[in-house]
Parts: sequence; structure tokens; C-alpha cells
Amino acid sequence: MKFNTWDINLKVRLFGEALLDISFWTVFPFLTIYFSKELGIQITSFY
Repeated sequence: MKFNTWDINLKVRLFGEALLDISFWTVFPFLTIYFSKELGIQITSFY
């Protein structure tokens, strides 16, 4: 199954999902650091 034979909708969905996941996982660690400093570790942690 070659990439060129895939439907355009599938290509767009896979590209969008990859872009969303990459952007989320590059920002998420810094958000946790920010909120742990602003709100406190006890509130932002799961324990």
C-alpha cells in the first residue's frame, strides 16, 4: 500500500493528527512546569 494511492481525506487527517500531537507534546511539559509554579505542586499533581 503506497502513500500515493491513499485518499486525500486520509492524508489530511493523518497530517493534521500528527501536527496536533506534536504541538501538544512539545507544549504540555512546559504547561505543567508553569502551573506547578503558579498553583503549587500539590494542586497540579495527581496524588
